[in-house]
Amino acid sequence: MTPSPAIGAGQVIGHSVQGRPITAHRIGEGPIKVVLVGDIHGEFEANTHALAEELLAHFQAHPEQVPPNASLWIIPTMNPDGLATGHRWNANDVDLNRNADTDLDGCAGNDWSPDTVGLEGPHPGAGGAYPFSEPEAQAVRDFMDDAWIGVFYHSAAEAIFVDTCQRHLPTARLAQTLSIATGYEVPEEGWTGYRITGEFGDYLTGEGVAAVTVELTDKQDSEFDRNLPGVQALLADMEAIVSTEAREAGADYVWLDESSTGAWHYAENTFLHPLALEVIGDTAYLLDGGRILAQDLLQPDPPQQILTSGDYVDSVRVLEPLDLATSGDSLLVLDRAGDVYRYDPATGSWTVERYDRPARDTSDHYFVALSSDEGTNYLLETSHEQVWRFADGKRGTAWVKLPQARDVDVSAREGNVYVLARQMNNPIASLARYRDTRTVSEFQPAVDLMHPRQVVATDDAVYVLDRAGRRLLALERESGTLLSLYQFTDRREISAIWANPGGADAPSGQRLLLAGRDTLYFYGEPDRTATIEGGPVLEGPQPHDLALLEDLRGLSVPIEGATITKRDFQMPGAPRHYRLGVHEGIDFYEHTVGVQVNRRTPVRAIADGVVVRALVDYEPATAAQVDAWYAKSLDLGYTPPEVLDGYRGMQVWIDHGGGVISRYAHLGSIAEGIVEGAEVTQGQVIATVGNSGTPASVQSETVEVHLHLELWTGECTAVDSQACHFVGQFLRPIEAREWLEKILR
Repeated sequence: MTPSPAIGAGQVIGHSVQGRPITAHRIGEGPIKVVLVGDIHGEFEANTHALAEELLAHFQAHPEQVPPNASLWIIPTMNPDGLATGHRWNANDVDLNRNADTDLDGCAGNDWSPDTVGLEGPHPGAGGAYPFSEPEAQAVRDFMDDAWIGVFYHSAAEAIFVDTCQRHLPTARLAQTLSIATGYEVPEEGWTGYRITGEFGDYLTGEGVAAVTVELTDKQDSEFDRNLPGVQALLADMEAIVSTEAREAGADYVWLDESSTGAWHYAENTFLHPLALEVIGDTAYLLDGGRILAQDLLQPDPPQQILTSGDYVDSVRVLEPLDLATSGDSLLVLDRAGDVYRYDPATGSWTVERYDRPARDTSDHYFVALSSDEGTNYLLETSHEQVWRFADGKRGTAWVKLPQARDVDVSAREGNVYVLARQMNNPIASLARYRDTRTVSEFQPAVDLMHPRQVVATDDAVYVLDRAGRRLLALERESGTLLSLYQFTDRREISAIWANPGGADAPSGQRLLLAGRDTLYFYGEPDRTATIEGGPVLEGPQPHDLALLEDLRGLSVPIEGATITKRDFQMPGAPRHYRLGVHEGIDFYEHTVGVQVNRRTPVRAIADGVVVRALVDYEPATAAQVDAWYAKSLDLGYTPPEVLDGYRGMQVWIDHGGGVISRYAHLGSIAEGIVEGAEVTQGQVIATVGNSGTPASVQSETVEVHLHLELWTGECTAVDSQACHFVGQFLRPIEAREWLEKILR
């Protein structure tokens, strides 16, 4: 087929394997983004490209048909190589459109399994086999990150397919709207997993985007006259599609925009990804980047930093604040170590409320969230799936045992304790209500939760932040019935919320506050706007900068066939009680690989780079050294950098450019030629697994054998550098896990 002449310049969103541009064309300026993709493979689907270009020409000639609040984007082809050559597949004989990440979409039956057909042959310029390894798939994935609706055009079946195992109601409404307007049928098996193969529909619905695949006939003829009414119908039905979940539940759907929500915008990098937001009186407290920031809500002045990692409270060194809660007129702060600190705003003083840092070799508890209810405080513990309860000044004990899950957040109000959790192996979430240590069975949220982040209980409702910060739900506190659903029109993310708890002692004024990157939002106060300059900004690359984390995608696992550990305690940010510190990497034990891990197991570079450190002359640690490390940590109350470096044992560090360094620790041996200055390629064997540096290595070379991998950003070539951070730092444990599952393949 001879491609039609380009219509307008468009916007280049990426390039193909062979360097051809992938172009998106925009009609309209509204915030609700709708994307149509001519998903061309080659000669059998040439009509999808022709249809996309005819739709583009039509709407460029009739832009008034695009609603004022919408932007219609049309990508004539996401496979320009296939269009140019007339070949159905890419250079690797891999269908680009099925090369999408589905491991985190909640569909248990379609986790990615690379199709190796054709991958071993001589295919120059091939992109790779793992999800989103192809540049075409990457470009479309990134471009549709903020889309509300996506339609992909394929050929052959003459139907509309809902390619997901989830019952995603906006997607169902989209399919119904298109079916009525075009006459294409929606097969019943669409809800039970029609061809669950990792197509973009699976991925996008997992991200909360209404997405379907429209299968045209297998003929070369245009189907413009049939599909134009479908696009016109979805544009007319756009807001109903987006708000389907709320409408089905009889709940309010609330757009967060300038008409409903005020905003204070701060200087760039004042706060990147707040983890918690609390209000006492007229002061808001934000937790971001290991710092507590205090913001006067009456005056739009720069926030004041009142606590940060490395400060001391009652001679206890702060490792990293992880969560906030209010107790009366005081602020409570949970540390990664399990300590809780109390701040008195009236006096500006800090005290240790709960100390949890004695050295214990066998302790592996990991407290990930904190809440307080009239002097009774609750901690969410993820290693053993428990909620602990402690009174002010006490260490406390386990209060209730939870079902096995990935614990995310806890919130208590008037004797009710709400626990937000995620399933072990996918992002589907649950919210449970407990009272007097028993589950309240009447509490049954009907809306499906995905990628959970935070729960906040008040007298009026229970608020849940999910969809990785892109959706806020208000649930009835007794039954879990959906009351309201809040979303920004441009699908922007927020990362922390505060809702007025109610009661006689509740702060007056603000009802609902939201925190996103460098912005504090005031729902219901659209006139409250300000631009604030100055303040305590963060310098250099930060590990909780989501744009930086997105750029890290495409790294490979360091042991062939390995997966991310299922244990949160083996992830970055978990406490290490035996040395009074924090774990800074990911552990790859035998259970993460599926085969026996021993001192002969190869360790591979996760990406191309240059070796900047290789301890080829490493001498095994002695019992006296390990005892000295332990004693020093116990004396200081935390693990100093030089002691932590000793615990890492034999190591290799690789600089991958762009301020990213990988560190491989506890090695058994280092491969020949892996020395400082050596260039390595992704997948190259650089070492073998071992247990060097661990306390167990003093007694045996076979006990505790595993690989410890760290990812660092910033100036990280020195052991004691203060200008670098490990990936996973300043993130919620669930966020660190989900990002590393995306980054490492």
